[in-house]
Amino acid sequence: MPTFIKHLLSAFILITFALGAPAQTLSSSNENIVKDINDTIWKPFISSFNQNDVDAFMAVHSKDVIRSPRDSRTIFGYDEYYRQLKASKALGSSKVKRAIELRFSERTVSKDFAIDIGVYKVTMQRLNQNPESYYGKFMVVMRKESGTWKILVDTDSSDEGKVGEQDFLQCKSME
Repeated sequence: MPTFIKHLLSAFILITFALGAPAQTLSSSNENIVKDINDTIWKPFISSFNQNDVDAFMAVHSKDVIRSPRDSRTIFGYDEYYRQLKASKALGSSKVKRAIELRFSERTVSKDFAIDIGVYKVTMQRLNQNPESYYGKFMVVMRKESGTWKILVDTDSSDEGKVGEQDFLQCKSME
């Protein structure tokens, strides 16, 4: 069985069990794991996204990453993800500023794996125009690789544009 399929199946099984588990209050050791994930994944993720720094953005992803933007019904690995981000950066404009914010509805962690589920908000500011915000739901599976948290599975969806500010506000901020 190809490695890509093995990783996909492993991630699916992990997600299935995590989503079936009841929500729980984080213990102090789990709070430390969440803080570590915030510091090693989410803060650099947000910063590199906002700065359109593809290399720094990809640095928080595993080389085994599975990326699936659900609206486009696609799935691909690290190399294709990197290629697409580089191509979109080349098409980008210095006249557009973007900022991403994340809020979390569920954070499930263990010593070596974690799943974060929530809603993102991307605000685009084009030169001489009012800012526009776009929303989507995300689910990210992470694992520790050589002692460092990395994104293993990254999937998101706008639910055909049905995700909005109210969904975003119902989730908890990172800190």
